[in-house]
Order: sequence, then structure tokens, then C-alpha cells
Amino acid sequence: MSRKPNGTNRDYILNRLERDGHHVLLDAVRYRRISAYAAGVAAGYYRRRPTLLGGESQQARRRRHEIAKLIG
Repeated sequence: MSRKPNGTNRDYILNRLERDGHHVLLDAVRYRRISAYAAGVAAGYYRRRPTLLGGESQQARRRRHEIAKLIG
């Protein structure tokens, strides 16, 4: 029995980005500027879980800035 990849699997996310036409995010993942999961979040496929302290971390700010540079 063959199992179809899904969820947060990197290959699944890349295929879905390509299928849905998110080429800027797809290229950013391929050139390792952002992770596949971060691209999935930017495309609206996932929502990040809140941090333990409930605030925004420096890493989250840096990630948001990087994605804003990519998609304008």
C-alpha cells in the first residue's frame, strides 16, 4: 500500500506551492532562504503555534521580515 505524503512533509509542501502558483515562495525554499514550513505558513496552509510566553520572538520578527522582502 502506497501512502500519499501530506501534512508538513517538505516534498508535499513544495508540490503544493508549485501547484498553487506560489513560485516566489517555492524559489525561496529551494535557495534555502526560508524553510518549507515557513513558506507553507506564508501561503496560508498552516498557522504557527503560539510561543510558550505568548509574545513574539526575535526569530518570528526576522522570519516575517524575510518573507515580506520576498513577496513585497
